[in-house]
Amino acid sequence: MRNDAERARSRSRLMYVVLALLASALLALVVLSTSDSSTPPKTPSDGISMRSAGTERGSPIVLSPSGMRFRVRLLDAQGHAVQGAVVTFSAGDIRTASTERGKARTAAVITPPGFFAVCPQGNPTPLECRMVTDREGYATSSVFTPTATNGVFTVTATAVVDGHQVRFVFTVELPDAANPPAPTTTTLPTRRATTATTLPATPATRVTPATPTTTSPTPPPPTLPPGTFTISGDITVPLLPGGSYPIDLVVTNPRNSAITIAAGGVSISIATGQTGCAAATNFVITHGLLDPITIPAGSTRSLSQLGVPIDRWPVLSMIETNTNQDACRGAVIVLTYSGTATG
Repeated sequence: MRNDAERARSRSRLMYVVLALLASALLALVVLSTSDSSTPPKTPSDGISMRSAGTERGSPIVLSPSGMRFRVRLLDAQGHAVQGAVVTFSAGDIRTASTERGKARTAAVITPPGFFAVCPQGNPTPLECRMVTDREGYATSSVFTPTATNGVFTVTATAVVDGHQVRFVFTVELPDAANPPAPTTTTLPTRRATTATTLPATPATRVTPATPTTTSPTPPPPTLPPGTFTISGDITVPLLPGGSYPIDLVVTNPRNSAITIAAGGVSISIATGQTGCAAATNFVITHGLLDPITIPAGSTRSLSQLGVPIDRWPVLSMIETNTNQDACRGAVIVLTYSGTATG
């Protein structure tokens, strides 16, 4: 009987030990499960900001008929530049309420405001442009050329950095083509340019008629005195390093007959009066006038009025030197034009 009782007590103690071990294992599983479920998920990085170069958020921009570029800068929470981020510039449509018999209708007229030129990172649509930020954190769009004559639209710059999306919205105004805005002198930097030009004679050419017995020289165009016509052209948008800006030349012909300027017939020189902002180092004429133009007698015509495509206009570029170019802030860029014409 004693042995049976001792064996029963041993079995009871063994059972208690097993139950205690099972309870400890269960408690460990519960603690481990609770610890795993309380771990916060990984969140995207915060503190990335996007700013505009020279434009306050919400301030409207008047878009020049010759087009303009948009520029933003990405900075982290410590104010350091974010390099290599893809920025998408996207232009919204112009929306205006349509009318019928003086009453507004619910439907809206949607008008695309223009298009972006080709961008290195692609153009998903004509209204979009993808660029990559440089080592200073800047991303500059290609030239946006307007096709509408008036209205208001937005251009939104968007970037995603480590899952964190940031954006900057530009509000853009297209002035009425019949009442264009006066040139501004507050744009950074401001450019001015006017000059008189000369018109040398064109050498005579000989025409061989059908009968071989006679030849008749074609009379040369008349020799025109210096200062017969004038050329001017301003850029009213901010110049940014790495940017290129078409110049809508304006030619005045006071003569009583038309004159023609050949392709390449306009020369442009650049000067600045700003210390530390040398013209040769910071600016260049990428190319001159690429198409011939004819100005009617007694008239003034711009390249846009003559129907010359914008990619055939002369182009002024600000060179990206990859150095500090703050010395050019506020500089006055003087463009001097000279050229020849026949007529």
